[in-house]
Amino acid sequence: MSLALTFRPKNFDDILGQYELIEIFKKFTALQKLPHSIFFGTAGSGKTTFARVVAKEFGLDFYEFDGGNFKLEELRKILDNYKNSLYKPLIFIDEIHRLSKTQQEMLLIPMENYRLILIGASTENPYFVLSSGIRSRSMLFEFKSLGVKELETLLLRVQEKMKFSIDKEAKDFLLKSADARAMLNLLEFVLVLDEKHISLENLKKLRN
Repeated sequence: MSLALTFRPKNFDDILGQYELIEIFKKFTALQKLPHSIFFGTAGSGKTTFARVVAKEFGLDFYEFDGGNFKLEELRKILDNYKNSLYKPLIFIDEIHRLSKTQQEMLLIPMENYRLILIGASTENPYFVLSSGIRSRSMLFEFKSLGVKELETLLLRVQEKMKFSIDKEAKDFLLKSADARAMLNLLEFVLVLDEKHISLENLKKLRN
């Protein structure tokens, strides 16, 4: 299993950064009230992971789509399976800004009737790339890039599990990314080169 999957947060308390959003969604969870939501912000800031945790905390079935390959027929099949159910699915659409205008419009009625809970993720500003109909039915949450403190905490978690040493220069190089996914991917493959020690030299062999 990849490091990104191994160290993926399983609950709100595992999530690094986004502390204000965590408190908001903990309150939503306590009251069991979940709005349609758009998560927007830089790549690697944890939008997909946050959506997965939300689904788990609410006990909702999680269906993940990519906006570039989204097919309305697949969504209809899912909704048909919940037609007579008291439960509703959480539909997560990554890169939701890549949906066509028609696809966005087809989401409006299921959103309005709460036949589903929609969470969309985007690296783009939703005011520029999503229809007013989607925006008016959703709460908009901005995700901030992870800071050095959060990435250092994540690096320490990996180091404690994988048991390696690391040069200060190599550590500084990793912490510059502000992207947890990129850092974990780089860690995974630099440990292939040397599973006991991480050096700046080996890091630069993989990403200069």
